[in-house]
Amino acid sequence: MNLIEWNSSVSMGIEEIDIQHKKLVDILNNFFNSMMNGKAYDVLETTFNELLDYGIYHFATEEKYFEKFNYEYAEEHIAEHKFFINKIKELKKSFDNGDIQREGSDKILTVELWDFLKKWLVNHIKVDDHKYSKLFKENGL
Repeated sequence: MNLIEWNSSVSMGIEEIDIQHKKLVDILNNFFNSMMNGKAYDVLETTFNELLDYGIYHFATEEKYFEKFNYEYAEEHIAEHKFFINKIKELKKSFDNGDIQREGSDKILTVELWDFLKKWLVNHIKVDDHKYSKLFKENGL
């Protein structure tokens, strides 16, 4: 079961970006499925690492094109990327430090990560990223 199904409402119509967004959606769906099966805690470390590694890779792709195509809202968009990475690092630090060993705190961290991902990724892809799609397409992507 997937929380987000890939469809035209999520697609940018830009192959390179869509492939990367699909990977981020897969990470979110995998985490969702783990939560639904009571196994979210078991995949937290992997999820954090995937989000950081792939997030940084994907954001670098977008930011390369922002600069190349002189995207007028690049500064604001890059700030959102930094916010995402910093939030994931903050949650991962709590996990790495063992702050979630207390009774029930693993569920709190899992829900906090889930809530953040669901809101941020869906809103970011559907709203913020669509703002640059016309510019990218006009420049041959």
